[in-house]
Amino acid sequence: MRLWRQFDQMRGDYCRTWHRRSDILDALRAAGSPMTWYDARKAMAKLPTPEMRYGHYRYTDRHLRAVMKAAGREMA
Repeated sequence: MRLWRQFDQMRGDYCRTWHRRSDILDALRAAGSPMTWYDARKAMAKLPTPEMRYGHYRYTDRHLRAVMKAAGREMA
């Protein structure tokens, strides 16, 4: 039984359905892509601007898929 809550649980992040900038960059690094955030922003340029709340843009799964697709093209 866990007595202490994890930091993400204290922030309420454990049940979020959106992604932060750091989540997208972490996914790129995990895939082995050398893309920068500038390149990722170019990949998301045609998508609507994500909602900003409490200082974080809330990127959707569509944003993440667009970046990962561009990373796949770049690595091929």
